[in-house]
Amino acid sequence: MSIASRQVTKEVNRIIEEKMKEGYIPTVEYIIAKLSEFYQRVKVGFPSFRMRKQLYRKVWNIDIFNNNLYELYDDINNLYEELVDQFTVVLRDFDYSDTERRKLADRIKDQEDELESLLLIAADTEGYLYSIYDTFLNRDKVNLRYSTCEVNTDAGVCTLRESRQGIRKVDMSHYYEVINFPIIAEEQYANKIVSNTTSAGNKFGYAFSDIHTS
Repeated sequence: MSIASRQVTKEVNRIIEEKMKEGYIPTVEYIIAKLSEFYQRVKVGFPSFRMRKQLYRKVWNIDIFNNNLYELYDDINNLYEELVDQFTVVLRDFDYSDTERRKLADRIKDQEDELESLLLIAADTEGYLYSIYDTFLNRDKVNLRYSTCEVNTDAGVCTLRESRQGIRKVDMSHYYEVINFPIIAEEQYANKIVSNTTSAGNKFGYAFSDIHTS
């Protein structure tokens, strides 16, 4: 709503309120006639204040004083309300744009994840038919029911959950050079295993190295 619309709306409400205080419901013709007087007195969209000076060495005119204050208050209040509305609109548009940006960024990350997975399969020369790849940009591939890890989707990392005593890194360097290692699963999970061998060009020890991301 512009300042001009705000001024007209307030004047219409004022006309109706004054008439209803007298015990009458104003007609449309009455409101139009009063608005015509308002348009002759005020240029909408601009300050309605018109300074009225007290006469020199005369009795203080309380009506002039009150009208000056009333118009000043009305102008300042209209400006304040308009600024609040405009700022609210800007914030709402910014929030919407930022939400859309985040939504698009998440979709792009999902597409990148899929492309990485397809490239991993395409580069497979050992005949594997299925590969699993996770960048930890979302939790789609993480079983939150059984997992005790912390997944930071902003950084794309998976870490051990921090205890009250903090985090202590376990030395697994003795596994770095291990190529294959037998993986044993409980019977209830055995049918969920996709593969228990490493993919081409990788080895078991990479899972415990900070250098490799395979």
